[in-house]
Amino acid sequence: MTAPSNTQEHTGSIVRLIGPVIDVRFDDRKLPRLLTALTIPMEDRVITVEVLEHLDEKTVRGVAMESAEGLRREMVVYDTGGQIKVPVGEKTLGRAFNVLGETIDGGEPIPANVERIGIHQPPPPYVDQRPTSDLFITGLKVLDLLAPSSVAVSRASGRRWRWQNPADHGNDPPHLR
Repeated sequence: MTAPSNTQEHTGSIVRLIGPVIDVRFDDRKLPRLLTALTIPMEDRVITVEVLEHLDEKTVRGVAMESAEGLRREMVVYDTGGQIKVPVGEKTLGRAFNVLGETIDGGEPIPANVERIGIHQPPPPYVDQRPTSDLFITGLKVLDLLAPSSVAVSRASGRRWRWQNPADHGNDPPHLR
């Protein structure tokens, strides 16, 4: 709608709260871009909100990245002018982080000089992408357990269908017989 503000003092105020969904009004009509991080200082913490929608010329809607407990209407909201950024590189290997890039594994905090990049990045150019049928190990145990590869999942579901419908065996492709 309008150009984003890059100043630290660009502020708005909360006008509506529904669970983690927060509407923020910027009276100067300089709305932050979509996917921009907003911060709301509290007494004991700072709540980060990501802008997901422009509602009108003064209001944005975002989602809190942590519990919104304690927020109320008319609280001051700061536009950071950028995305949520997380640490990357050698120092992050083997560590566990929350969505804001903060360590949650009880280890030492990541040093301030470690490179941080925005969580929303463009995909690699098409020429740099290589199709493959190999397993893609994510390092996330739940994803690797539930979806080790799309090929394995589709083959398993085909076998279950055949067990329930044994009369249709003759129509199976050779690799599923």
